[in-house]
Amino acid sequence: MHTVSRSAPHEHAEPAPSDVVPIVLSINGMRHALLVEPWTSLLDLLRERSKG
Repeated sequence: MHTVSRSAPHEHAEPAPSDVVPIVLSINGMRHALLVEPWTSLLDLLRERSKG
């Protein structure tokens, strides 16, 4: 039996380049090119982007 230990996604300080996926969103007519972690939900992404 193998036990795999993984940290929760929110514990990652900075994702490694291989841990991100390039996406392009069109929001209110503006294009946004982003690099996001595969486990990021759209809601979380929009919430984080609205803070800054």
